[in-house]
Amino acid sequence: MSDLTFISRFQPVYDETIYPTREWAIVGPEGATQVWARKTNLGELLGGLEFHTHATLEDCTNVKCHLLNGPCRHHGSNLIFEDEIKPNIKPFLIYNADFMRDYLTKKYMSYFRA
Repeated sequence: MSDLTFISRFQPVYDETIYPTREWAIVGPEGATQVWARKTNLGELLGGLEFHTHATLEDCTNVKCHLLNGPCRHHGSNLIFEDEIKPNIKPFLIYNADFMRDYLTKKYMSYFRA
């Protein structure tokens, strides 16, 4: 698993009315698993789990994926975030790095290498 990279960062804010988005990801040769989270202006926590796979320009949903540095197809789930991730990152931005790295690695392995 030394070919996997763990990322933990904030995404840029494009609108001062939106809170910064926190992102965690495992990136490898097959693609990436990503969790993102941000507060709403009401203080609620929104987020999702997404899977990014390499794609051709004709078949992509994102021409310039910031995780794969090229075209990708991605899909995800807000329900998985609510059930499996949100309880582990409350209060917002306080999280266990080992939990997130292990969680995303397991998701990566089951999705890309099962």
